[in-house]
Parts: sequence; C-alpha cells; structure tokens
Amino acid sequence: MGPNRDIAALSRELLRLSALDAPRMEFLGLVSESFMAFSEADAVDVCLRERDRFFCVGVVGPRTFVPEGSAAEAVKPPRFASGCCNAADGVRCPALLEGGLACVRPLLSARGSQVLGGKPSEIRLAGSNDAACEVKSTVLSPFAVGEGAQGLMMLRTSRSQWFTAEQTELYASLAGLLGVAVAQQSAQRKVQVRARELGTLYRVARLVSFPDATLEQTLDRVARALPSGCPEPEHTTARIVIDGQTYGAEERPSVSSMSSTVSRDVMIRGENRGSVQLAFTSDAEHAADDESLASISRLLAGVARQITTLVCRLQLHASNVSSQRLLRHADRLATVGTLASGLGHELTEPLTAIVGFTELLHKDSSLSEQAKKDLDRIECASKHAREIVRRLMLLARQSPAGWQELEPNRVVEEALSFVEQRCISRSVQVSCALDPAVPVIVGDRTQICQVVVNLVRNAVQAMPDGGELQVQTRAVCSGLVISVKDCGVGMSEEVRARVFEPFFTTKTAREGTGLGLAIVHDIVSLHGGSIEVESVPGAGTTISVSLPLAPPGATTRGDDAGGHPA
Repeated sequence: MGPNRDIAALSRELLRLSALDAPRMEFLGLVSESFMAFSEADAVDVCLRERDRFFCVGVVGPRTFVPEGSAAEAVKPPRFASGCCNAADGVRCPALLEGGLACVRPLLSARGSQVLGGKPSEIRLAGSNDAACEVKSTVLSPFAVGEGAQGLMMLRTSRSQWFTAEQTELYASLAGLLGVAVAQQSAQRKVQVRARELGTLYRVARLVSFPDATLEQTLDRVARALPSGCPEPEHTTARIVIDGQTYGAEERPSVSSMSSTVSRDVMIRGENRGSVQLAFTSDAEHAADDESLASISRLLAGVARQITTLVCRLQLHASNVSSQRLLRHADRLATVGTLASGLGHELTEPLTAIVGFTELLHKDSSLSEQAKKDLDRIECASKHAREIVRRLMLLARQSPAGWQELEPNRVVEEALSFVEQRCISRSVQVSCALDPAVPVIVGDRTQICQVVVNLVRNAVQAMPDGGELQVQTRAVCSGLVISVKDCGVGMSEEVRARVFEPFFTTKTAREGTGLGLAIVHDIVSLHGGSIEVESVPGAGTTISVSLPLAPPGATTRGDDAGGHPA
C-alpha cells in the first residue's frame, strides 16, 4: 500500500473535512483526494446514494506530495465529478441501483471489502475515470451512512498487487470511517446552512422593522442582504419587484448574466404584487446542493412574508394618518358648527350696527382727518369680523339651501363680477375661457358662486405682484370641471396636504381666516364633486373642481335664477 499509512492522520483529515461548510460534491471530492494520498492509488471513485439521488466523484493521479511547511505547492490530481447521477449527463452506478449493492456483493469478502486483481467490468462509477489508467489492482469498499444512504469507494492502480488481500480488514475499517465522516458532514452542513438562513432572516426582520426608513430604502437594503443566505454570495444577485418597481444591489452581477433564477411571489391580501428573486452564476449553481436549495426556498418564503408584513404595515399607517386627519377635520367642523350656531346671529347684529353707525359718522364734516382714519379702521375691522361670522355660518350649514337647474358658465361670470374690483386693485388680469358645451347641472347656485369667489380670492392673494389669473370651464362625461389657475407663490407639499383644514392659513390675520378653502371643500362635497390641487412652489397653483350633472338624491325646485354669494 505504499509508505503513507498514517491512519491517525487520515482520521484527523476526515474529521476536519466533515466540519467544512461545503456542498456534497465538493466534500466527496476532498475525501477522494485524501484517500488517494493515503493509499497512493492512481484513481479513486466515490459514489453515494441518498434515497433516490446519486452522487459520484472521480479523482485520477498521480499526485506530488510536499512535506508540511515547504514553500512548494502540491500538484492536485484532476477531479472528475459526474454530479448527481439523476442529471442528464450523470452516470448511474449499477452497483447502487437495483437492490443497493446487489451487483457488488458477490465480489465482497465477509469483512465487507475486497481486493481484486483488476477492475470489475460491471462496476462503473465516475465515467471520466474509466480510461485513466490500466487497472491491475482494485479495492472495493462499501460504506453505510445512516438510514437510507449507502455508498461505495473504489481505489485503482496500474501497479500489480499494490493492494493485497491481507488489507481487507483495514479497508473495511476505513470505509466505516468514511461513512461516519459523510454522516457527520451532512449533519454539520444542515446546521451551518440553517444558521446562515436564520441569520439572514434575522437581518431582514431587523431591516423591515426599522421605523424611519421608506419602503424603497427598506426593499433595497433587504435585496442587498439576501445573497448572504446563499452558498456563494459573491456569485448571487437578489432583486425585489413590487408593483413594477425593481429594487436590488447594483454592484453585483446583473441578472441577465446568471445561469439560473429562483423566485417567490409576494402575495398581499390575495393579490400578486411582485416577487423576490435570486439569480446564480454557474459557480454558485454548482455549489448549491439539496440542503442549500431547500434553505434558499425557505429563505425566499420568509422574506416574501416579511415584505408582505412591511407593505401591509405601511398601508395601515398611511390609512391611520388619513383617518386621523379626517377625524381632526370633522372635529374642527363640529366645533365651528357649534360656535356658529350659538354665536352667529348674536355677533352679526352688533357688527352690522357698528358698520352702520361708522358710515353715519363719516358724514360728519367736522371730523378731523385723524378721526376719519380711525373710523376707517373701525369700519374695516368690523367688516372683517362680520365676514368671519358669515363664513362660519356657511361652513356650519348641514344642507344646501335648495337644488335648482343652473348654467355653470353664467354662475362663473356672476362670481367674477363680485371680485372684479379686487382683481383690478391687485393688478391681476383675469383670463376667462368658458366652454359653451358645458351642460346644465343641478346644484345650489349661491354655494357654487361662493366656490368660484373663494377660489379667485385665494388666487389673487397668492399673487402679491399681480399677474394673469386663468378661469376655465370644461365639459366632461360626468359633468363639468371649473379650474382656477394663478401664477403666484405656489404651495409646498406640507401646505397642500392641509389646505382644506378649517382655520389653516399661511396668510396674515388681516388677509385670511383659513376658512375659504374649507368652505369650498364642504360645498363641493355636498354636491358630490371632487377637488384636485396642483401646485409648484414659485410657479403657481391650479385648483380644479369637478361637479356631477346632479348631486346624489337631489331634487330641483325651479329654474335657473339670479343670486349672489351668501
């Protein structure tokens, strides 16, 4: 058998190899090389059957051995891996097919191993090894690996009587040692693969639970963390696709250069919203054994569940924020309604009296200029207070005064006449484009007029330097759209989100009360319509009001009549 008979060293080597986190084929190749070094054989074949899967590895020599600590490198023998013999290019070993070791058992001794003078023709393991050398001495060593797994090792050499019959018991012991090493490596591999999988899932769970990250940031970080749960992270690319948007690590190899891909759908409330994908190069695919593939499948399933939880949580959070905003809005409206119903009439009458007596005092020619200025201030403040009360009473109104058929274009023209002087005083030129195809609709004329007046007033106040104000009507299938576009200061996203809240305003106390757009929102909602706000800071704002042909459940009372904003 040659000089390399250190069984203790071989045992230590097998123990070391069994602790490696290596795929099954790679492990069997390393074991074959160790047995070749021990026995000084010219070729070594190892075949393993686990349930219905076959793994065969062949190694052919010779190998050059270098003393430990030498600067030179050992020349490793080439390895022929037939892979899983269920693969299209695999070689099924007759020795391990029907009946386990049926065709080999007649050749074996009572001790389990047998030394032969040549290579049995019925034994074929790794096919690429068949022509490696002229076989003159062979050792057959079967081994068992727990329940449902068995294997066979065959050592061959071109030297006559290199393996002797007296060594049968030795090789039987070595085969048992090999079976223990394979079982140990399988158990160790399962632990290491599972630990890698759970470690990656833990990192993903922490990323998903990070409170301040956006959905895009979280999904990108999760995609970057996923390859660490695979056998060859540097040859693996992960990407996540949600609602058509793709998130992944840009620095890794592109998916198009990969040889295989596995994915898992992301199902949210029964709807397929995307997928989690892992793509592998040929190197990573070769390194992925059954245990790794099962772990990858569990990993993708776990990550898909985490993403589902993340998206649902973010949607719930957004819904809660919207609900809280609506509740605050409703609470403000209830407060305004209570205030208006209790104090509206009591405040309107004294304020009207103040304005009236102020106008009478203006007729006194004996008043000094300073007194006249003071009266002007009193009159202006009283009118401002009266306007606030009037708007409060309008906002608190729970139903429109009455539905009637009306021509929207005429209502818009009437509303513009009320604000004409205000526009002139602010150097605002009004451009009016009224669509003659706008249909007759059912609504409250006074309130729709108030909508246009409030929108124009808001637009004029947003243009401190004057400019062009565009008012447009447009017929649509469901009714019409009234839009008011200014070229003023515009609104930020934060302001736009709160623009319809009662008492919210960015103007000074003398310019605005924060009720104008709240009233518009209330009136449009009563008419079954909707409002769209488009605004760019520094470039102006466009507010479009969509009104249906008739509010739900409305009944008309008379024809189109004149009126004015309440």
